[in-house]
Amino acid sequence: IEELLSPPFGGMIAFVKEAEALLEKGEMEKLLGKEARVTKLARGFSSTWKGAVEALSGDVMRSFSNFKNGTSIIQ
Repeated sequence: IEELLSPPFGGMIAFVKEAEALLEKGEMEKLLGKEARVTKLARGFSSTWKGAVEALSGDVMRSFSNFKNGTSIIQ
């Protein structure tokens, strides 16, 4: 799943992993310093998520000829 989501959402995935690591270490101050990066990621996600999800959905449906299986995978 992560491999499929990485092209359109890789920046967001990387940030979440980084943020989780900082929180586990108790380094909240470092995380607070990344506000500009979060804003940029959120704006990018907001403008591209729908098209990316539609493209992923189309890829899954092309990969699985059985409509029921394709639909289950997408869900």
